[in-house]
Amino acid sequence: TDEIYAALRGEPLLARKKQCIENCARHKIGVTLVPTLVPGVNTQDIGNIIRFGSALSPTVRGVHFQPVSYFGRYPEPPANADRFTLGELLAALPVQTNNAVKLANIAPSHCDHALCGFHSSFIVRRDGRLLAMTRRDSEGCCCGVTTAEQNREYIGRRWQRSGDESPCPEDADDFDKFLNEARIHSFTVTAMAFQDAYNLDIERLRQCSLHVYNEGRIVPFCARYLTLNGEQE
Repeated sequence: TDEIYAALRGEPLLARKKQCIENCARHKIGVTLVPTLVPGVNTQDIGNIIRFGSALSPTVRGVHFQPVSYFGRYPEPPANADRFTLGELLAALPVQTNNAVKLANIAPSHCDHALCGFHSSFIVRRDGRLLAMTRRDSEGCCCGVTTAEQNREYIGRRWQRSGDESPCPEDADDFDKFLNEARIHSFTVTAMAFQDAYNLDIERLRQCSLHVYNEGRIVPFCARYLTLNGEQE
């Protein structure tokens, strides 16, 4: 809603955001929605955001939630009430989606620390239902990924829009139809909890797979944006 955008970004942006999605749809560019979750502002709309995104498949490829992080200058440290944790997000997903997104269908990333984020994949069926493709007891996303480049390619393949969106011939077998549907209407629900100066965890930094390249070395994303070029001042 525009009330949410006014609170988070200082101006009403809903019409502009929708127009951007329409422009991308016209040019077959995949879109992933990346909402910042702030307690008391939009955490009650998690289910609505997923429904909004999945209704726009295949243009919208998924929703990537980011609980608010406190970068920049603040007069005092944020209170616990100012935080929205991954645990709270996980608890909200099945409730706000009427179990369309279940905890059993969410897995941690094997590329990062388990407290950094999670991943789940779905297919948007013709009737709008989400068919889960991820199990919590699976090996998690990025299975077999060993480098940051492979990780980037893995995510890119799931967020990009398919070049060929032609339906299968009617005489195709059910498995081919399923694969075609999975390719065109894949949809992800993911999250990343970025760290700030008040909740920095060295172990999480050590397992980071999201980096900034700087002068011949890679710096964990969270460290880069909390320091001067990833170093202590």
